[in-house]
Amino acid sequence: GSIKIDPPSTGQPQEPLPNIGIAFEMPYYEAVQNFGQTQVDLELSNNNNLGYLLASAKKPQSNSINAILYTSSGAEFKQQNILNYAPNLLLDQNIGFLDTVFAVNEIDAITDAGVGSCIVVDSEIMIYESYDADTKMITVKRGALDTHPSIHLADTMAFFYDAYSSYDLTQYVEGETVEARIVTRTPSAKLSLSDTQLLSVNMDSRAYRPYPPNNIKINGEYYIAKTLVSSDVVVTWVDRNRLQQTGGSILGWVDGTITKESGVTYSLELVDTDSGSLVHSATGINATTYTIDKSLLHINKIHKLKLWSVRDGFDSLLKFEHSFLIEAEEVTLTATAFKDKVTGSTLSVANVNVVVDESMTANMKWDGSQIIGKAEPNATITIEVNT
Repeated sequence: GSIKIDPPSTGQPQEPLPNIGIAFEMPYYEAVQNFGQTQVDLELSNNNNLGYLLASAKKPQSNSINAILYTSSGAEFKQQNILNYAPNLLLDQNIGFLDTVFAVNEIDAITDAGVGSCIVVDSEIMIYESYDADTKMITVKRGALDTHPSIHLADTMAFFYDAYSSYDLTQYVEGETVEARIVTRTPSAKLSLSDTQLLSVNMDSRAYRPYPPNNIKINGEYYIAKTLVSSDVVVTWVDRNRLQQTGGSILGWVDGTITKESGVTYSLELVDTDSGSLVHSATGINATTYTIDKSLLHINKIHKLKLWSVRDGFDSLLKFEHSFLIEAEEVTLTATAFKDKVTGSTLSVANVNVVVDESMTANMKWDGSQIIGKAEPNATITIEVNT
């Protein structure tokens, strides 16, 4: 028999293209997944301020197998680890704080993403629950790990980074700025460093900080718009635990409470945003509810609530912040005016001035058969008839 030989290819291999990537400080959960909890806890006990850089990227072209992570903290860029491209997609709509099902597009390799894995959108971490290929709707949990729900705009990219990320083994410290470049590789070439996207991360002791309170409500509502000045401001929330939330199903922001991490307390502030003045503050809160007395509130002013967790002198990475109006009560005033008095309902603090016009004049009209008109009580009416 004969052997068939393919003709030589006339097309040139596609050159490496820049990829779209992200870099951020590694959360405690990811550090445990990568290095083991015993090792991470030991390192953090020796140095509370340490942090690792984590990176993820979208595959820029079909012939790129993977990429290489390079980092620099002021000196030259050094090669770190291989990076496998992450499944990703774009939001197809704006989403609010509590949306858990929303439209997406430009879906890339989502079948490679595991249910329950972490997604990062802007800086919020979500948990992947399901995807409907017919409707192109994704279902997620919001505000996972050490993040809060945020508002996100259409066309924001979401990275399923959890199992598709790379890291730098260097232990950085709080306040240090680390730059990263993710270099695309093809079988025959790799992108030059200068052609890659420059990513910058400011280290902030993320892995050591306590998780923030979740499921925060004000007077029983999420993200309340306004409340009456006659009502106390009652804030409620649930506990989270950085050390415990390292396996199994990852909790979302609205999930119920668990045993909080040892040593965690909560701090709270209420600020009048019009004047910038502090309305009330509290620290060392051990409960999951706190009441701000109505007597402290400023009528018809926007107030901003801040709530966060504290442990060993470290605040949570994020502070919950939400602004709402302290509104005056609606009051309906009714009054009846007489010649010598006004009676009705008003407020004790109201200042009511009534002016009675006593300059009434008689107004008479002759229609040929009768005289009609108005006059003051007990007035004397004189009628002259000219013939």
